[in-house]
Amino acid sequence: MSTGSYDMDVAGASSVQLDPRVLERLHAFVQEHPGLSVSAAGNLLVDEALRSSAHPLVGFIDGPSGRRARLTGGPDVDRVIRALVATQDAQPRLTIDEVLSIVAETSDVPMESIRAAVEYWVDFPEDIDARIEEGRTAESKAREEWRGARELVE
Repeated sequence: MSTGSYDMDVAGASSVQLDPRVLERLHAFVQEHPGLSVSAAGNLLVDEALRSSAHPLVGFIDGPSGRRARLTGGPDVDRVIRALVATQDAQPRLTIDEVLSIVAETSDVPMESIRAAVEYWVDFPEDIDARIEEGRTAESKAREEWRGARELVE
C-alpha cells in the first residue's frame, strides 16, 4: 500500500507519511472546517488523538461554540468543571470528595467520568479555563440581551 507524504509544521517541519485514504479524510476534514489548513488540521487531530490516548474517557466534538473536549457518553469537560467549581464556591467547607459526590448525584454523570474530567483539566487547564470563560461571557451577554428585551416589553 502506498502512502502520501505530507509535511506538518510541529515545532519545525516534520515529514509524515500518510496512507492515501487518511490523507483523503484529512482533506475532507479541512473542507468541513473553513480556516484550517491541512497542516493545522493534521496537528489538531494528532494532538486530540494523543490527548484521548492519555485520557480515554475524553473525546472531541464540533459544535456551535467550537471544537471541545467531551466525556464519552456525557457532557463537555468544561461543563463538569464549572459544576465542580460552582459547588465548591457555594459550599467552601466541603471536601473535594464531597463536591465530587454532589456533582455526581445532581448531574447523573458517573463518578468515573467526573474524575476523568478533573484529570483532563489538570493536564490542560488553559483549554478548559478558556471554555469556561467563554461560557460565562456568552451567558452574561444573553442575560443582558434578555433584560434589554424585557425592558422594551414593560
